[in-house]
Amino acid sequence: MELFKRFPKFRLLLKDEPIVPGDVRSNYPSFAADFEILDKELLPLFQTLDKEASIQQNSYRWTYVILIFGGSLATILGIAQLAFLDASWIGLVEALVSAVVTATTALQSRKQHERYMNARLAAERLRSEYFLFLGHFAQYANDQDRVQKLIQHVAEIKVKGENDNTVWQPTEAKLPGESARINVKLSDQLNNDQFFQLYNKYRYEDQRKFYDGRRDEFEKAQTQAIWISIGSMFLAAVVGVIEQFNIPWLKLTCLLLAAIFPVLSTTIAAYSTLYGFEQQAKLYQDTINALLQAHAFSPDLRSGLSKTEFAQALDKYVHEVEQVFLIEQGQWGQLAKKMKRPE
Repeated sequence: MELFKRFPKFRLLLKDEPIVPGDVRSNYPSFAADFEILDKELLPLFQTLDKEASIQQNSYRWTYVILIFGGSLATILGIAQLAFLDASWIGLVEALVSAVVTATTALQSRKQHERYMNARLAAERLRSEYFLFLGHFAQYANDQDRVQKLIQHVAEIKVKGENDNTVWQPTEAKLPGESARINVKLSDQLNNDQFFQLYNKYRYEDQRKFYDGRRDEFEKAQTQAIWISIGSMFLAAVVGVIEQFNIPWLKLTCLLLAAIFPVLSTTIAAYSTLYGFEQQAKLYQDTINALLQAHAFSPDLRSGLSKTEFAQALDKYVHEVEQVFLIEQGQWGQLAKKMKRPE
């Protein structure tokens, strides 16, 4: 069920994810040396931040899932206690649940949200730098100092990714533009072709597939949350009607259910708000639409291009795609502020 697919896990199974899989790199021999540089200078931090983002996100979700479901369970137990005054065990369980919720509130880290967002945004900026470096774009156009600039930018992104005070707004990243590549080895048509194939598959297509999957999942999750909430309120109305039958045990049961179903509806609504299914699905759809527009600049959609024209079209294509990702990352920062939990 998509609604609970992203439910926090007791044990995260994390592994180091490559940006370009090692078993396909031999298909791009022109970039063998650059792959080695990136494996040393960029990839370790990317993998660290990627895992840190998953850990902090899982912790953040656990905190608020406990608060949401624990608070609802305590409310339901309180209702049951009123109906069954002689069942002292209900009161004990309610007290235990309330204690867990209170302890969770007291012990929660106020920085989980910021740590998650900054680690994720920094990891995605590093993913962008990875491909810009491979393509000799923007600040990486000059062979004389491109490695030093890579090290410098990785260090700058590391500082922002480890910040836990405010959510980073990655809007200042340098992107390739017209005539972005100077003194570049990629003037060779073979290298241009190899970079285009690599970029298109492991940057454009991989991200598109990710966005498509998440959009579909979150749209279904939002729909499921709405139907569960509607169903709970409908059932509350039904048991309210059944309650009119003068059967003591049935009347008591219906009274309990009439009080419990609205609590369940509110719980699902709060859970849906925590995940922001609707907002995230919209953000993913907007990004997909922008990527489709950017893909119109892809060099493979035009025939008969000279070497120079192909290189220029490739520059434009990469610029448009990276601009989409940069705007998306800025929107995540804005969305984070809207989704931020109450203090």
